[in-house]
Amino acid sequence: MSETKLAIARPRRRAALAATSAAPLSDAVSSRGARRFLRGLASADLLEDVRSGAHTLIVPVDRAFDALPWSFDALLTHDALVEARVDLFEYLVVRGLVPECEAGAPYRTLHGTDVWIGPDAVFGRYGAARILRSVRSPRQVILFVDRLIFASAPRRDLVGARQEMDATP
Repeated sequence: MSETKLAIARPRRRAALAATSAAPLSDAVSSRGARRFLRGLASADLLEDVRSGAHTLIVPVDRAFDALPWSFDALLTHDALVEARVDLFEYLVVRGLVPECEAGAPYRTLHGTDVWIGPDAVFGRYGAARILRSVRSPRQVILFVDRLIFASAPRRDLVGARQEMDATP
């Protein structure tokens, strides 16, 4: 990208981010393509829990879900993937609100295990993700991240689910 285009793009991007940060939480979620995340919470029966309390949500962008070894729809609907689905979405919800300028501390997820959240990254037991943006409200913090993180080894889940899916007619 030329220097002129960069100079023009930077202020536009900052203005867009500032405008989005002021938008209501539901608008911010839909504007980042996180509808899949909300569908996943609903399919794992976590949506009401998340709405009823103060939580920090680690919301992967759509391309992160595209990198899963199975389709997103299969993740939400196939019986062989119930455990993987619930584990994944429980691990992406942290109990309570993460402070804004914390220097890398562990936080307990609904899964019962910890994630480490720093000012610009989230570290899971398996995987790390860069925080692209955060949106805060009195009852929720949403951290938009570029990748999925996992509570357990994703290959183990993949092998078990694939064997079960192959055995299912």
